[in-house]
Amino acid sequence: MRRDREVGFTLIEICVLIAVLGTIFGIAVVGTSRMVRSSRLVGTANLMVADVRYARMLATSQGRNFEIRFRPAGYSVVRVTPPATILTRTCQSGVTCSATDTATFYAWGLTAPVTITLAASGGSRVIQLGANGSITR
Repeated sequence: MRRDREVGFTLIEICVLIAVLGTIFGIAVVGTSRMVRSSRLVGTANLMVADVRYARMLATSQGRNFEIRFRPAGYSVVRVTPPATILTRTCQSGVTCSATDTATFYAWGLTAPVTITLAASGGSRVIQLGANGSITR
């Protein structure tokens, strides 16, 4: 007499499968969150470099002084005379910014050297403005 074996998975097989999938999922989540934090920092740095170039272009094209004023949560591009805020940016979530000084762009395109630091958990980016208006990352 032949006994037919029931088709299916045992409880142990299902538990092993869940443990393996949970481990793979956990590794993926950690890697993804690290990548998201890094991309926020890089995105904020790229946007800031574009805004620094924009402020320099405004200063030379309008023949007026412009400043970039920094605060921990972001920065603003401001025309000095007559006073006007041109744009205000907020750093992406988890990113803070600081600078050694206010970046002032003079009408002829030069600025005092300024070091800008963007920081997020797990990393930082430094942007340096040279006296001739050059930008170094």
